[in-house]
Amino acid sequence: MKERMVNEILSIRDKLQAHKTRRSYVVNNVPNLSPHDVCNRASGTY
Repeated sequence: MKERMVNEILSIRDKLQAHKTRRSYVVNNVPNLSPHDVCNRASGTY
């Protein structure tokens, strides 16, 4: 049970971190792209 909670917290933290880096990527490089576009681009689908 405790293990599952730890895993969930870690995955939430990873998602937050990915969201932050994605946002800074948008701001720094391609401000005209929406976060959704960048999300697709980051995962390799254009």
